[in-house]
Amino acid sequence: MAGAVIAALDILHKLFAEGQVVIAKMNPVNAYLRPHFEHIFAEFVERSWVRFVDGGAAEGGYLAGHEDVDAIHVTGSDRTHDAIVWGTDEDAEQRRRDDRPLLDKPFSSELGGVSPCIVVPGPWSDADFRFQAENIVTSKMNNSGHNCIASQILVLPRRRSTSPGITSSSSWAARNRNDGPTASTSTTSSASKATDDYEPDVM
Repeated sequence: MAGAVIAALDILHKLFAEGQVVIAKMNPVNAYLRPHFEHIFAEFVERSWVRFVDGGAAEGGYLAGHEDVDAIHVTGSDRTHDAIVWGTDEDAEQRRRDDRPLLDKPFSSELGGVSPCIVVPGPWSDADFRFQAENIVTSKMNNSGHNCIASQILVLPRRRSTSPGITSSSSWAARNRNDGPTASTSTTSSASKATDDYEPDVM
C-alpha cells in the first residue's frame, strides 16, 4: 500500500463493500505506520479479518501469486501494476500486447491521476477566499503531496474578480502552513513558489 491516507479507506472498502478479509502489505516508505494501522484495526486483526505485513517487491509478488489470495488491489505507480500484471521478464511486453496477464484473479489498481480543483464564480468575500485557499493548499500538500488523490490542477473561472483572489490567497496559505516538525520545508517553499508564479489558464 503506497498511500498513507487512503490505505484505511481501501481496507474498509474491501471489508464492508466487497466482504473480503484483507492482508495489507505496507510500502517500505510507509512501513513505520504499520503499528498505527494495527492499533486502529485492532478488533479486525484480533478476529483475523485483517493482517498487516511489511516488505518490498519480492514479498508483494509472493502474495499476489499465492493460491489463497483471491483478489488483489494495488496502490502505487504504473510500474508496480505492470510488474504484477505482465511481469518483468523479456516476455512482459508481448504479454501486454496479447492481453495475457500473469494472474487469473480479480485485480484493481489505484495509480493516481491528475485531480482537478474547480473554483466556481463568486460572489466571494475575502474570508471565503482565505478559507477555500486553505482547503486547496491542504488538498495538494497533505502528506507532502504524496497522495494519489491530491489536487494537481486549479481550474479557475473567467471572471477576473475571482481568479486573482483565490490565487493570492492560495499563495498566502502555502507560505503560512504549519504542519509541525514533520513538515517539509523544501516542499512548502516549492508550493509557495508555484502559487506565486502561477498564471491561470481560465475556463
